[in-house]
Amino acid sequence: MTERPVFDGYKPLDGSYTSEGQETARLREAVAYWTEPSEGPSEKEQLAAFLEALDQAESQLHNAAAEGQENAVGRRGAARLRLSLPARFVSVERTHSCILLNISQTGAKIAILDPVREGDGGILQCGKLSAFAIVARSEFSLNALQFEHAISHEDVLAMRRYYETFEDRERRKLIETARKWASGESDDERAM
Repeated sequence: MTERPVFDGYKPLDGSYTSEGQETARLREAVAYWTEPSEGPSEKEQLAAFLEALDQAESQLHNAAAEGQENAVGRRGAARLRLSLPARFVSVERTHSCILLNISQTGAKIAILDPVREGDGGILQCGKLSAFAIVARSEFSLNALQFEHAISHEDVLAMRRYYETFEDRERRKLIETARKWASGESDDERAM
């Protein structure tokens, strides 16, 4: 049996593939590696090594965010969580209804009908989140906000949980409102 190189994904760590166009050979060798019996590390050992490397990468990202390092993820200060939630942007001039499109520890993007000038500040409110932000960019109805103080990773995760349960909560509220109206328990004091 031939000796097989150790793989990191599809590319051998020994650097034997250096030119483009060898994707097919690399894939064939990877398939052969995983389908033939091997005398190397067991699948359990390989999985343990992969999970350890994943934990190290995750802790490095978490430490970078905790230390407040800028540009920890690409050109951004933190990774973005894509959403689509109703929110409010309370500025000095007025309260704007908007849609929260994405959020990170350092900022957010909102879609808003009324124009907001770059440099204007306000409070972004969505769910339990209430954070002061400055409009960093404004293009058409999209506004990029930069938080005055970075929010915690836990706050971002809380927004994710809020987003995941938003539709169900709204459906339950609508059903409860319809039930109250049909049974005459409505809080509405208008004459029928």
